[in-house]
Amino acid sequence: MGLEAVSRLFGSLGLTRAPSEAVLPPLRPEDICTSDPERRVPAELLGQARPQLAAHTHGLQTRSPSRARVTWTPQQYERFAVRVREYLAQNPTLLAHHAAWHEINGPGGTRGEGSGSAFLQMHHEMIVTMEQFITASGRDLDLVPLVEWRPSQVVPPQLGDFKRNSVALNVQLPPWLTTAGSSSSTAPFNGPPTAPIFGYTKLGDFKSLDELGRALGSGFPDNLGYHGAGHAAAGAVMWSRSAPEDPVFWLWHRHIDNIVETWIATPNGRAWAATPEGQAWRSATGHHHEVFSSDDLVGRRTGTLLRMRRDDPAGYERYMSSSSFEAQANTWPADALGINVVRSERLVTRGVTVQTLATGLRLPTGLTFASNGNVFFTERNGSTRIIRNGFVQEELVAPPSIAAALPASPEQIAHVREMLRDAYGLLGDIVQGPDGYIYVTTANRRPGGTPAGSDDQILRIIPTR
Repeated sequence: MGLEAVSRLFGSLGLTRAPSEAVLPPLRPEDICTSDPERRVPAELLGQARPQLAAHTHGLQTRSPSRARVTWTPQQYERFAVRVREYLAQNPTLLAHHAAWHEINGPGGTRGEGSGSAFLQMHHEMIVTMEQFITASGRDLDLVPLVEWRPSQVVPPQLGDFKRNSVALNVQLPPWLTTAGSSSSTAPFNGPPTAPIFGYTKLGDFKSLDELGRALGSGFPDNLGYHGAGHAAAGAVMWSRSAPEDPVFWLWHRHIDNIVETWIATPNGRAWAATPEGQAWRSATGHHHEVFSSDDLVGRRTGTLLRMRRDDPAGYERYMSSSSFEAQANTWPADALGINVVRSERLVTRGVTVQTLATGLRLPTGLTFASNGNVFFTERNGSTRIIRNGFVQEELVAPPSIAAALPASPEQIAHVREMLRDAYGLLGDIVQGPDGYIYVTTANRRPGGTPAGSDDQILRIIPTR
């Protein structure tokens, strides 16, 4: 998203202040505390202030958002801002690793298999780690658990002067993120009444954390989603790759966490909480950005950024002050597409996941992709159809005046045909989409095929290793 689009968004939200750099108050030596056990406050001095870990630590028990405090006192906000500065001072690789994670996975965690849940889990672990840091210091125990901040609320001035676009952002919670839902919501919201990608009307409709995460990172406004809108409306540091420097980042993601916790209390959420993924959420032990592996893409990119910080400080600052939500980072995130994945079949031994994007077609061919995520294809009778907002539209459309997909290489075609031949029958077109993934049509209604009721299909193949 360019500056012009950002300005339009700010205007639609009633904001006029342009993004700018934050002004950080100096960090005094006496402000520094630590999670080092050798420097903790002795237990006998804590008295009644000793933390109750079972009530406050996500690693032991997930708290109910309904019992969370809505606001702090001005003094609590001020002390939390100091704690954030301490935490970043003691974790010098956090900003680079966080930026690398978003560069690889998309601004809202909208790229790749499980991206929605991976995005929510990673930031949940960040909140857990921050609460653990405060608890281990033996100070400011009244800040645990963190309170949430919603972009419909005024930014507490005690969090620091970060030259934000506004302190009154007026970004409302979408009705589909509430338990009451769109049909009974009276809150002002000028976006669509249903969730992007999935079309759900209330929070309890989501069937998995992955669905909820993808919806939070997609759609209105300007494909920023509710998550991106909070960052954009605050602006300045919150709109940059250095967003965790702004204390409001942590309270914003506490709000996102609370949405998840509210969803977990619904029937679909309770069913998900019983799965291994749900257990991982409840047993979160924290996300330590200073511990990363050079064997994965995020780890390698983190190492590159840390070397840049050492060898080219000016280039590093330019990179970190730019936005994760820029157009080149979000032009074609594979799973922010307007596609509702019908089924995801993991071929473990082959290292891929096969996603079924559409079923029950008649010899689909000629896949063509639009930049907004729509997928066009031609059926046997010569008509062109479209997959829009997760569903194959019944109406026929004129062929789009955009470039077709790239042809897959002969090696890719041979590999895909060998890999899928027993699982999906006869295969048709095998092409590479703008996201870099391989798209396949099946052709079981062709002579020689044995079509089932779900044939033919459009598949997307995503590597998992």
